[in-house]
Amino acid sequence: MIIKKYILIEYPRDDKESFIKELDDIEEKDVVLVFFGTQTGTAEEFATTFSQEINEKLNITSLLYDIEEYDMSELLELPLYYKDKGKNVVVSFFMSTYGEGEPTDNAIDFWEWLQNCVEADVNEDKPLKDLNYLLFGLGNKTYELYNFVGRELNRILKNWGGASIIGEFGEGDDDEDTEGDFQEWKEKTYPCLLKYFQSSSDSVEDEPVSFVPSFVIKNVDDANGKDVFIGELSRDGPRRWGYKDNSIFELNKYELNYLNRNTILIKNKIQRRIYELFLHLNNSFSKTKKNNIHEFNNFKPKTKSSSSNKQEYDVKHPFYAKVSQCKQLFQDCFDTYNVSSDVKDGKLYDQDVLDAMNICKIEDNKITIKRECLHFDIDISNSNITYNAGDHVAIYPKNNESIVNDLINLLGVSDKADSLITLEKNPKSRSHVAPNLSMPCTIRTALTYYLDINSNLKTRQFEIISNYTENSQEQEYYNNIIEDFKNNSVDMEKYQKTLPQLLKECPETKVSININ
Repeated sequence: MIIKKYILIEYPRDDKESFIKELDDIEEKDVVLVFFGTQTGTAEEFATTFSQEINEKLNITSLLYDIEEYDMSELLELPLYYKDKGKNVVVSFFMSTYGEGEPTDNAIDFWEWLQNCVEADVNEDKPLKDLNYLLFGLGNKTYELYNFVGRELNRILKNWGGASIIGEFGEGDDDEDTEGDFQEWKEKTYPCLLKYFQSSSDSVEDEPVSFVPSFVIKNVDDANGKDVFIGELSRDGPRRWGYKDNSIFELNKYELNYLNRNTILIKNKIQRRIYELFLHLNNSFSKTKKNNIHEFNNFKPKTKSSSSNKQEYDVKHPFYAKVSQCKQLFQDCFDTYNVSSDVKDGKLYDQDVLDAMNICKIEDNKITIKRECLHFDIDISNSNITYNAGDHVAIYPKNNESIVNDLINLLGVSDKADSLITLEKNPKSRSHVAPNLSMPCTIRTALTYYLDINSNLKTRQFEIISNYTENSQEQEYYNNIIEDFKNNSVDMEKYQKTLPQLLKECPETKVSININ
C-alpha cells in the first residue's frame, strides 16, 4: 500500500479543489486532463488551445485546469480511481520555466509537493506506474537552465513515478519560435492520442467547428460602486489608486469622485481618470519630480496558508509600489532602420497614433525611432519584499484610446461600451479556469486595461474568427492564412495582424459580443 504513504505527504496548501470529484461528474469514458503552469500567459494560452481542439477536432472530452487551484497530490490516487471507474484518463502538462530554472508562481505549490515526494521515496514501488501523460515545456535557450521545469517534471514522472509519456516530450523555445514549436508538437501528438484511446477515427478533423467560449458575458444591472473595477489588477476586489496624502478614489454607480481639498466630479464615464491608474512611461513619471508620487492604499495581500502570516505577492496578488525617483538617460537620441513596404505604406501601423505619441517617423523606407531609457527607483518599503538581482518589475499599461474606440465600433457594441458586465463559466465549456479579468467592469475598461488587443493573432484565433464571415473571399483569405501558418510559410510575416486591423481589412467579418 505504498500509495497511501505518498498520499500522506502534505500538500503545501489545504484550500485546493479536487479534480477527481469533478471527474465523477463526467459520463464519458475517455478524458484528457490539461494542467498549466504559467507566468505571462503563454502556457495557459497553449493549454487552452490544446484542450479546445481535443474536444472539437478529436471528439475527446478534455478538462482544463489552473494547476494552482487543484490538489495535485490526487495524481497518486488517479490510476486506482480510473481503473475502478472504468475510465481512460490522460494527464497533460503545459509548464513554463521562469527565471533561472524556477517554477512559475502558480506552480510553486505543485513543485514543492513534488520535490517532497521525491525526497521521501524509498523506491519500494513506482507510485505513478499506471499514469499516462503528455508534456509540453516552455523556456528560453538564452538561459542556462533551459526548460528546467518541463525537463525535470518529465524525469520525475518517468524515473520516480514510473508513468508513461504519450508521444514526444515537447519543448518551446521563446528565443526562437514558441508558437511554431507548439504547432509542430500538437500536430504530432493528436494522432498519438487517437491511437491511445483506440478511436474509430484515425485522423484529425480539419473542418470548421463551432467554437465554445469558456465564459459567457452577463450584464450587471446594479453593483455597489466599491465593487466595480476601473482598471485595477486584483483578484480579491478593487484596490483604489491613491496619493501620498492618503486621499482616495471612490466610485459610485456612474460617477468617479476624487476626494481631496478640491473635489472634482466626473459623471457618466466610469473609465475616465483625473490621474491614470497604473504607471505609464510617457505620462506618470514626470509627476514624480513634483513629489506627486502615485501609490496604492494599504491592503492586506493573500497569505500562502492559514498557518502562515507572511505576506506574499505574485502575478495575481501584486504589490503596487510607488516610484520614488525617475530620470531620462537619453536626450534627443534617435535610431534609424530600414523597413518593409508594408510598414512604409502604413498597413501595419497607425501613423497618426505614432506621430501623436512622438515615438517614431516612417518615411522613404526608413523608420526613425526616438530612443528612451528611464532610470527609476521603486519604493518597496513595508512590503516584506527583498530585492534580488534579476527581479522583474511589471508596468501595467493601458491600450490606446483611439484603438479601443475603433474596436468597440468594429464589434458593434458602441451603445453598450459603458455598461457593467461580468464573466461566468459557460455551462457548455469544459474549462475549469477562472476568468483572469477583474470583474465587474465595463466593456470599455476591459478593452482598455485587461485585454491585449494589440498582439498579433495566432493560428487558433484565425480559425475561430473565420467562423464569423459568410463572405467567400474573406473565408478563402482566412483558409490561406491558416494553411500558411501550419506549413510555416515564409510569407507568414504579412499575416501579423491585430484584431482591430483584421476586422478593418475584412468588413464582412462580424465578430459579435453577446451579453445576456
